[in-house]
Amino acid sequence: MVPIQCPACKVVLEIERKELGSKVTCGDCRSVFFAESYDPNRPDPTRAMTTLHQESRRRRFEENYDEDESDLSSRTIQSHAKGLYYTGIGGLVLSPILGLGYCLLAVILNAKAGESFALLVSGVMATVGGCLYFLTMTAAAAKSDRSTNWAYTAAILGTASIVLCGPCLPVTWAAFPYGILLLLALNRQSSRRSY
Repeated sequence: MVPIQCPACKVVLEIERKELGSKVTCGDCRSVFFAESYDPNRPDPTRAMTTLHQESRRRRFEENYDEDESDLSSRTIQSHAKGLYYTGIGGLVLSPILGLGYCLLAVILNAKAGESFALLVSGVMATVGGCLYFLTMTAAAAKSDRSTNWAYTAAILGTASIVLCGPCLPVTWAAFPYGILLLLALNRQSSRRSY
């Protein structure tokens, strides 16, 4: 008796040596095949090629998927960072205008010394503090393509602008959503792999 293996169900059968090379029927699955001697140490070439082909396709798919996903995440991060960059430039322009407006109002209302001094201090703080704040946010957004730390810095400054700079400056209403969107984009799983 010689062992053979059914190619359909992989069950090992025994036949007489004289039946090798002829058509036989599997006792389990009833499929008909040509009987070849079975060596359990010899790998099945069709199975090995199929497994190799499937592994190659899976690897290519994962590489392409990772590239596409990380590229999309990178573009998303950069678009939100660009929004914060332009918002920061707007803040650099509007902060001195608002600050000078406060100072001008302080000069006009010079009649009441206490109120004019408070407006003058507010004007100077809006000019200097606002310019420094928005300059930092703009610089961080510009460098966000180099590292995640800069991107997080820009996102946090953009998000915090509504509280720190106040809702009276229109730029903060643009910086706040860009900051939130950038934080969300940075915390996606695919974004962490792309940076």
